[in-house]
Amino acid sequence: MESSPSKVTDTSRWGRYAKRNHPSRLFIRLLIYGPLYRACTRLLCTTVFDDPVSILELGCGPAYIARRLTEHIPTRRLVLVDSNPAMIEIAKQTFQGYTCDVEFIESNFFQMNLTEKFDLVYSIGVVEHFDSTARAQLLRIHADHVREGGYCMVYVPTPLPSYLFFRALARCLGRWEHDDETPLSREQLVGEIRQAGLQVLDVNHVWRYYLTQVGIIANAPTKSNMGGF
Repeated sequence: MESSPSKVTDTSRWGRYAKRNHPSRLFIRLLIYGPLYRACTRLLCTTVFDDPVSILELGCGPAYIARRLTEHIPTRRLVLVDSNPAMIEIAKQTFQGYTCDVEFIESNFFQMNLTEKFDLVYSIGVVEHFDSTARAQLLRIHADHVREGGYCMVYVPTPLPSYLFFRALARCLGRWEHDDETPLSREQLVGEIRQAGLQVLDVNHVWRYYLTQVGIIANAPTKSNMGGF
């Protein structure tokens, strides 16, 4: 997990992102991953798991959050998917020496050949990079891989004043690389999660004074559990 960022050689946008945000950097862990992990665990307080779980992350990035979540939730199987080879390389470094059943899949989300269902499916900072049609399809992919009664967690940027300010500042400085990023309001994300067939349980925010993201925990309702948020 402490491998050098210099090993990242991918020069694409996400390759550069991976190098800048490598989890071996203490500052990055304190500023980005620490608050994000704590926000995830707050949402996961609504979940009930009786046995060690199976987890799928779509767009795993460096997998630091996945590693921390497996320490928080007893995990029997973890599948990490990302289309960028630099991210997969770092994710493998993050899980070096880990004894859980971990599978790394380098694939486009829409073409991955994965038929199993999981207790928890989640993504962080992923779905906002797709247009509305592809985003709906991707949220449906989340839902399709959750077992009945399982959970889905999604974090996306949200257009609160802090997000809008820092995005505008980054653009002025020529440092903004994510022109395909569409921030979603809490209400919009709740609506799109519901359209994917999931029942919203709770909502929170992370990085309130930076590039704020909104997070949602939802589940695949059973016949006896059709209430909700």
